[in-house]
Amino acid sequence: MNYRDRNEAIDAFLQYFAKLAKENPDLNFKSESMNNYVYRQLYHIGVKRSEFGIDLSDKPSPTFHGPIMNNGVGHPESSFNLWINSFRNRKTDVHVSAGWRYFCQFISQDKTANDSKQHLKVYVPLDAAHIERGATMIFDFLERNNISHVSKIGKAIRFDDIVIRLVEEKDVDTLINFINNTSYLMQGLISPNPFAYNKNGIALAVDGSLSYNSTVAGLISLYIDNKMRTKTLNNVGCEDFYAFVNDMLISEFVNNESTELTDYFQIYGEDVKRNYKQVFSLIMKVHDPMFSYEKLKGHYQECLREEKKLSPGQIANVERTLLEAIDLMIKRFNDEYAIHNVESYYLTGDPTKLTRNNNLRDRVVHSTFRRDLNAILELERKTFMQYAVEVMLKYGYNPSKAVDYNIPSQYR
Repeated sequence: MNYRDRNEAIDAFLQYFAKLAKENPDLNFKSESMNNYVYRQLYHIGVKRSEFGIDLSDKPSPTFHGPIMNNGVGHPESSFNLWINSFRNRKTDVHVSAGWRYFCQFISQDKTANDSKQHLKVYVPLDAAHIERGATMIFDFLERNNISHVSKIGKAIRFDDIVIRLVEEKDVDTLINFINNTSYLMQGLISPNPFAYNKNGIALAVDGSLSYNSTVAGLISLYIDNKMRTKTLNNVGCEDFYAFVNDMLISEFVNNESTELTDYFQIYGEDVKRNYKQVFSLIMKVHDPMFSYEKLKGHYQECLREEKKLSPGQIANVERTLLEAIDLMIKRFNDEYAIHNVESYYLTGDPTKLTRNNNLRDRVVHSTFRRDLNAILELERKTFMQYAVEVMLKYGYNPSKAVDYNIPSQYR
């Protein structure tokens, strides 16, 4: 989907809701029911109407060819059960959770992706005729190539029915290349989400613990509600939508002004705010005609770096602990070179590099000091010695004087 086609698809989608709003002036687009309706319309873009209502978890699979033992999940001949049985006793854990029965989950034996808070999310939307065999081909491929992933397949046919979360950029390239060179998969692809970046028909996103697609739906709901209130439904369109979103983001995140975003999306707490800011930012970046796959990967790396950021209190703890360790080691050996003992502990984790004076060794080993220090050095791209010198200068450290190791009161 090129930039022009994408914008035309967005225009048509938004115009549908403008028409609906004109014909039904009492509709409340900010209500939960209307937001759900917008979301359903969004993920059905590109899906044949004849495939609406197909349930991969309960009804016989579209390509069923023989008896399958019932695994206690829906219909014994469902696609979900076929996948569960196909991957039984293999390296991929395929299951349906009791509290999340809408999805069949696929989790690789390597738990790197499962343990990560950020992923490159790959949407591989397949139609009903291709999803059963196609999904098996895809997860067979990921397993054979030892690619770490945490994935799911929804029970409905939609433009995000197969969602694969990866952590390594090279794995995204490998997967997309496999799909693009497998004719069966290419034949079954549904058109990707026009609001997302897509590479060769495969939509990609980065959304942390949120849902990129449901966030887009929420912004559309706010947009149409605004156009109804300002009586400007005749101006609804792609460019106007992005201008509206951009204005809200500037007010919310640049000018720190309260907007509808906070209450509507329940943006409370620093972690949630950071995550939403990342997703909103990507939604806007995708609209830039110069946005590229390389820029998407750059956005992903930016999100990974932000995930490692520590709070001011955590940073203060690291600085004070580092200063105390340096001071005690220098005084223990009466030699300023002893700072390298602290560096050696950071690099190796060997507790014998630290003195027991003032119970330093036990306190440091049983704290998050080493992990947090590593996060700071990676984020700031500094060596241990560069950071240590900065901390000593910041606190005016002098080994001949007494040092106050107490954490500032605002960080206790």
